[in-house]
Amino acid sequence: ASQILEHGGILLMYDTEKWGDFGDEEKMKDHLKQAELDLELIEREEPVDFSDDPDGRMFTLAFKKTGASQRKSLQWLIQKADDFKQAGNSYYSNLAKCRDAREQGLHSSPRVASLWKAVACYVQGLDCLSLARSLGDHERLNHISSRLYSNLAAAYMELAETAGTYEHANRVIDLALVCDPDWDRAKERKEKIQAMIRGQGRRDDEDFPGT
Repeated sequence: ASQILEHGGILLMYDTEKWGDFGDEEKMKDHLKQAELDLELIEREEPVDFSDDPDGRMFTLAFKKTGASQRKSLQWLIQKADDFKQAGNSYYSNLAKCRDAREQGLHSSPRVASLWKAVACYVQGLDCLSLARSLGDHERLNHISSRLYSNLAAAYMELAETAGTYEHANRVIDLALVCDPDWDRAKERKEKIQAMIRGQGRRDDEDFPGT
C-alpha cells in the first residue's frame, strides 16, 4: 500500500494485536522504520473495548505517506495486482486447521486469520487495478478484476459463518460478473452464495422465538 500512496496520502487499517502485531504501536513503528516504508503512524484508537475478548484487542490505525512516490505505470500496477492475487491465493490455500469457533467462543483461528490475510491481499490488488483504469487497457483490467473479485467472494463465503460476510460475498461476486458477464465460474459461485444466504435466512427464522 505504501508504494501506491501519493505524498500526504492516508492509509487506514483495522487490525489486532494478536495476529501479526499490527495493532502493537511500538512494533508497528519499528516495522515502518526497518522496512523504510515512508509512513508515519499518526493515530491509533480502540473504537470498541475488546480487552476481555480471547481474540485480542482491535485498533484502527492511520498512517500518513511522508515521502514522494513516482507515478506508477500500467504494467507496474497490473504486476503488483497479480502479486497481491498470488499472495492472497497462498493465504487462501493455507491448510491450517480451523477450530470450531462457535464452541470456543472465538471469531479467530489459524484458518480464519489466513482468510482475512487473503482478503487484504485481494483488496489491495483491486486497489492497484482501480488506479490503473485511468491508463487504459480496460479489457485486460476487467479480466484480472473479475478473478480478484471472485477470489475475494470465495474468502468471504468461508468467513461468513463466523464473520457474517454473506452480503459482502454477494456484492463482490456481482462485481466479478460486471467485469466478465460470461464467466461460468463466477456464475456458479453466485449461485452458491445465494444458496448460503437463503440457508442463513432459514436458520435465523428457526432461531427466532415464536410469540
